[in-house]
Amino acid sequence: MDCKERVGRCFLFLFLAVLFDVVGLVLFLVGIFAPISFWDLFVLSGPIIIFLSLVFWIFWYLGNLTVPYRELLPKDAFLETRRTGNAGANMSIKRERSTL
Repeated sequence: MDCKERVGRCFLFLFLAVLFDVVGLVLFLVGIFAPISFWDLFVLSGPIIIFLSLVFWIFWYLGNLTVPYRELLPKDAFLETRRTGNAGANMSIKRERSTL
């Protein structure tokens, strides 16, 4: 299995998600175990950064979704292509005038 197949197409979002997770965990552990007077800043900011990494995890997941071509077509066009066999030659766009 190739490394690109495991990572997916959105390497930047995966990298940012893992980076935010690691930085948040390091800040949290420094706040717990380091003898500093402002430990609460690290203990509170670490989980917030880990929570913000969820945004990048969601972007990475959504960027790797694949949608079949048949689902992108309108329902009428899909039925038309099943009947005729050609993949879009018979599709026509209906235009309506709107009156306000």
